[in-house]
Amino acid sequence: MILNNKTMLTFHTLSDHKEIDLLDYVKNILATKKDVSIYVGTDSQNSRNQSMFATVLVFHYGNHGGHVLYAKEKLPKYKTTSERLWKEVVNSVDVALFLKETGNVHVKYIDLDLNPDPRYQSNQILIAATGWVASLGFESRVKSLGPYASVMADVLCR
Repeated sequence: MILNNKTMLTFHTLSDHKEIDLLDYVKNILATKKDVSIYVGTDSQNSRNQSMFATVLVFHYGNHGGHVLYAKEKLPKYKTTSERLWKEVVNSVDVALFLKETGNVHVKYIDLDLNPDPRYQSNQILIAATGWVASLGFESRVKSLGPYASVMADVLCR
């Protein structure tokens, strides 16, 4: 799935790792399940010469569980933490915009792996990231506010 002219992500189910068509899959979930909330998040890790990004969609079914879709992306290593964190935000926003603009699908939250505590480096882009997300009509959550999607992304990119 091409999200913009730079980002191409292929999504898989977490349960069996099957490749899926994201929009068809999401539309099917919304047609067959009740009380569905969708959260999008991305996390990344640097290794010696590359940056691994994991972008996830979490489907939350009210009080009846949920499941996860994911896409992984390996890129040349990002030199600065701020650039890598901004790429996380971009991936999540691109997925949310794709769902909204292509399928009229509402994403409840974009979960950002950013810390509101100024002692942490991720705080440097917090205001810009949350402002951008809000300007596009989405609500964001950051660390300490229960960001399901960024927690799952963290697990998947390790």
